[in-house]
Amino acid sequence: MFSSVFRRVFLGLVGAASLGSLPAAADDGARHGVVVLSLRFSAPAGRTTAAFGPLSEAAWSPEFLPDFVFPQPAAEVAGAVFRTPDGKIWLLHDFDTAAGFVQYVIAGTSELVTLSIHATADASGTAVTMTYDITTLDDRGAAHLAKVRVNAAAMSAGMQDAIGAYLARTGG
Repeated sequence: MFSSVFRRVFLGLVGAASLGSLPAAADDGARHGVVVLSLRFSAPAGRTTAAFGPLSEAAWSPEFLPDFVFPQPAAEVAGAVFRTPDGKIWLLHDFDTAAGFVQYVIAGTSELVTLSIHATADASGTAVTMTYDITTLDDRGAAHLAKVRVNAAAMSAGMQDAIGAYLARTGG
């Protein structure tokens, strides 16, 4: 079912004690890169962190359609695995709303992504840092990384608006 490259990379990462403790690799431009987005919300940190769970994201991003493999029924818990319509497989590695931390491993045919989300409470609400650590597996993945870099500001603005509206609508 999985390609040998995916299996070797994914199992190596999952076998690590904690993805959050892995050192970030250097950004080499075409094959590996780190893209950081910064967001700010007036909602409390726990509520803001919860908005980054897969079921919550489906509520603020209607095109995000997680198809849960595990657990059944679908739940926002560490260890959850789901697919998205674009063919990617997602592992919700960490989901700790109290600590303000969410981490995904996202495997596609052309890239492997670790997405780490940190939410920190401050005097005016919650600051969120989203770090996309992207390793490309082929030229298509490299093109995707380049596109993410170019569109990072637009991605950030779109998420800021969508999540902000979701939090306001749901009382967060």
